[in-house]
Amino acid sequence: MITIKAKVNQYPKNGSIIFVYSIMSNQTDKKKAEAELKDYEETQGAYLRKDEAGDMLYYSQRICTTGSELTKTTKGRYTVLQDLEQKAAELESATTTGLGKLNAIQQFCGMSRAQMTERLMASF
Repeated sequence: MITIKAKVNQYPKNGSIIFVYSIMSNQTDKKKAEAELKDYEETQGAYLRKDEAGDMLYYSQRICTTGSELTKTTKGRYTVLQDLEQKAAELESATTTGLGKLNAIQQFCGMSRAQMTERLMASF
């Protein structure tokens, strides 16, 4: 699996920050590691960049941690999905918490969701 080795740089571009990371393969078999890195190199094509040490670079608008895995998408690009999974879990947790609070308010007031919505809209 290709992973983030270290953060190399960051710079502003079009109002957002671009983070630059060096990558490596965590395969123990040298041939498999070379094959993974060769595949990454081929998918990047003309956009492939390397640092002074010869390590291939990965560019992202999201902050990635060292050791994060790059996953090949169905479109053939590499991306860090771990951050997206974590954000989805956080959003799901916040939604569940919000729904729990709404249900508690409904029970306390003795109103249905439709009645609460009607009163809320009437206040505007």
